[in-house]
Amino acid sequence: MAAPKSPSLGMKDLYLILYNGACCIGWAYVLFVGIPSFFSAVASSDASLIDALKAAGSSVYFATPATAGFGDEVTPSLATVLFYVQSAALLEIVHAALGLVRSPV
Repeated sequence: MAAPKSPSLGMKDLYLILYNGACCIGWAYVLFVGIPSFFSAVASSDASLIDALKAAGSSVYFATPATAGFGDEVTPSLATVLFYVQSAALLEIVHAALGLVRSPV
């Protein structure tokens, strides 16, 4: 009886793991900066709750870790990271077209 073959990761699997890991880190950064910035903006507003929520929603897009209470101004803004993470979603189409992932299309 032959010994079971140990599974090995190919280049495709390594690429997909790195791609998904990078996207996960990007989304974690968006949450890490966005949530504290949003609540900070709502708490510091003197307007009505609805107006404060509207203002906080628009200000969060330009938040940095410094505005969220972390780090310094040299780190990228939430808008910059969000742009790249959302743009990476276009690679999902490429992955399906190249057959890297299964797709019903």
